[in-house]
Amino acid sequence: MSVLENSFSTSQLDCALPCSPTTSDPFTPVPHSSHLAYVLPQDPLDVYSPLPESIHIDYVDHGDLLSSSLSHQFPTSQQNSAIDLSDPLLNNTAVYKLSNTEDDMLFYTPVADVSGLGTLTDAAITNGNTIVAGVSSVAADGKNNVSDNAITTIDITNLPQKIFEANPGLDNAVANDGRDDADTIQAVIQWVQSQQTADNPSATTIYIPEGTFDLAETLKVNTADVTFKGAGVGRTTLQTTNRFKVGTTGLPDGETVVDSVNRSAYLFDLTENADDVSFTGMTLTGPDIHGAIFGNRTHDLTISDVEFNNFLWSAIRLFSASDVKIQDNTFIDAGGQAEGDSGVTGGAIFATYLKDSEISHNHISKSGEREGNVYGIKGRQFKDTRIHNNTIRTNFAIELPFEHDSFVEIDHNFLGGVISVPKFAGGKVPEAGFTFHIHHNYFNQSYSLEWARNGAEVNHNVFAFDPAKDNGNLISNFDVEPAQGPTKFHNNIILNPGRGIAWHKGVYNNFAFYNNEVIANKTVTPRKDGLFGFNPDTDFSTIEIRDNVMTAKGTSRPLMRNQASYDAVIQNNDLTNISDVNRFDNPSTGAPKGLIEPLLFKVGVRGEFTVDGPKLTPTSRAD
Repeated sequence: MSVLENSFSTSQLDCALPCSPTTSDPFTPVPHSSHLAYVLPQDPLDVYSPLPESIHIDYVDHGDLLSSSLSHQFPTSQQNSAIDLSDPLLNNTAVYKLSNTEDDMLFYTPVADVSGLGTLTDAAITNGNTIVAGVSSVAADGKNNVSDNAITTIDITNLPQKIFEANPGLDNAVANDGRDDADTIQAVIQWVQSQQTADNPSATTIYIPEGTFDLAETLKVNTADVTFKGAGVGRTTLQTTNRFKVGTTGLPDGETVVDSVNRSAYLFDLTENADDVSFTGMTLTGPDIHGAIFGNRTHDLTISDVEFNNFLWSAIRLFSASDVKIQDNTFIDAGGQAEGDSGVTGGAIFATYLKDSEISHNHISKSGEREGNVYGIKGRQFKDTRIHNNTIRTNFAIELPFEHDSFVEIDHNFLGGVISVPKFAGGKVPEAGFTFHIHHNYFNQSYSLEWARNGAEVNHNVFAFDPAKDNGNLISNFDVEPAQGPTKFHNNIILNPGRGIAWHKGVYNNFAFYNNEVIANKTVTPRKDGLFGFNPDTDFSTIEIRDNVMTAKGTSRPLMRNQASYDAVIQNNDLTNISDVNRFDNPSTGAPKGLIEPLLFKVGVRGEFTVDGPKLTPTSRAD
């Protein structure tokens, strides 16, 4: 008797599973098919009963228990249907929300094809209510099996016979035995590649169960449509053996020269054919190698729910990649500094020529044990890429220097380090577009933005600095080559701006600073420099400082650092304890001063912090 039949009468299902052509019984299997359904109980649950935002489904495939977690955002309307059809377990389904309260969810999905799975067990929800899931996977002979030609999940500790036949002498991988498992996993990858043809491009999951598995060499991934799935972070670990030591030869790598990279210094090497590859549910570590995942010209790469712990250079190193999603991962000491006098540092995520991609909900940090710099996200030319809702606590949070970046959005991040985006002469501005849009972030380091960059907008951020750590200017531009801008800096809060708000060593034109709120408290080292430092040769007709509220508390501060700067357009500012107000006109225009609207938003992984004006607090469940 199936799980569904155990739990509900067939009349409740309304043929949720595909009915046999000869009967209305939904439990009658259809040959050569596998289907999944969620079913509502006969007596409707109270719509105000809280249900979680995700359900967990455990299924059995070839006798080995695996786990799959589905998480979905629901429409605000009760009748709106369906979402996230890209989820492989929800193809062509509908999802209905039965409550208008965000956390109250009860839903039903019609048929979702999950071909290749075996028997599915029920999924219980923690409040005692149950949404039941069932699957039938029956071959034409009526037996509950899946043929070798239709294998979609391969457990490295329990390989199908055909892989042994193709690799005489091969052993199953064994967890926690201290032996090298690279040969076994590589044989599985090669077998998957051999089975894929134009007529059979089916995706395959290589399952790495709970335990620690050792690698003495790089795994070369030269096939598409493959997922490397573990039992979960901290449960499945891939680590290097003592034999896998490559040293620092080749570091720093050439950054824009793919051939300079030692591809044998990474746990995984994704070739040009490795498209639609995913990594999920595992911990990767290799303190003596350069990184975890290298990819060149890979597309549709997804990395989620992975912990990267302790790598020399860059946990993820990509060249010319597109449609990449790096989400919900943890990086610890995963982007280090090369040895020697170069001082060059990799990044936990280091991508050269990345486009149409998303980096979100990642924790990136440096431990007290790692000497030298650790960078978070580093790149050379991003296009049409969004970096959002990350929590980054490294020396440099994001470094994207030197290239012609375009349409890069950086938002809703907690940033405990610098955003560095300098380009010689500021770089080109895309037609009808922007280079960087930096908004709704929280910064806590006084040296926050390394410039010059043209075509940038910085708005709705909070810059809140410790008065005892005031060594930097918020915007620092070391480039001596004239840059034509523009930078639009507006609707931000700046608390304790350190040395100053903006300093440009060279000429930077078209800089607009408006509708910001600045509070400069007395610092440990009294700062008496002007809040703005412009090169005297700047075209000050293009510099605007207007509609701001600026207050210096304790120690007065001048607005400008040199006489030429007073030719800027300075108007309609509310200035308190600014020492040089008699050196410039500040005519009123009647326009609103300060923030146009209050700053209230969430930053960090899954909105872990709430920003309310200059205040940052952990987000409570009630929020």
